[in-house]
Amino acid sequence: GEPYFRNYLECIWDLYVLVTTANNPDVMMPAYDRSNWFALFFVIYLIVCLYIFMSVVLATIYNNYKTNLKNEIKAAVFLKRQKLAKAFDLLKVKRGNKEVLTYSTWKQFVSIILPGKSEVHTDLLMKILDQDNTNVLNKKSFLNLTDLFHVKLTEVKDRLTLLEQFFPYVYNH
Repeated sequence: GEPYFRNYLECIWDLYVLVTTANNPDVMMPAYDRSNWFALFFVIYLIVCLYIFMSVVLATIYNNYKTNLKNEIKAAVFLKRQKLAKAFDLLKVKRGNKEVLTYSTWKQFVSIILPGKSEVHTDLLMKILDQDNTNVLNKKSFLNLTDLFHVKLTEVKDRLTLLEQFFPYVYNH
């Protein structure tokens, strides 16, 4: 294979490019013309590189990606909770020995961050977050707010089929 394998560095480069299959079979043909046994070398080389070496490289890249993604998600969740804690500190009032978010402040807050949502939707979010039914939110409950924003809530009237919308008396009686 004189046109391709002139010196040691060029051999390494040509074999590296062969793994990417950019110069396949061009790089093999001059050597194969010289001896048919070179076909065995190239087949073994490609099997080792493509199926073993590349699998290890891909697994390493995937594991690093997974680790970096996990770290990014942790950082994003931490930052989100930190910002929610700051929002709670700005909106809180003192009730006895507790710091809470009142229902009226909650309604104003939700109307700003979720414009266009109905009062029923706002009340439902409050009832879900208010575990002890005191009509106020403590900091721990307020920090769970982002989890609720990812849950899609629909009213029953939003889920009516076309027939139920145009012929409601047929389905309601």
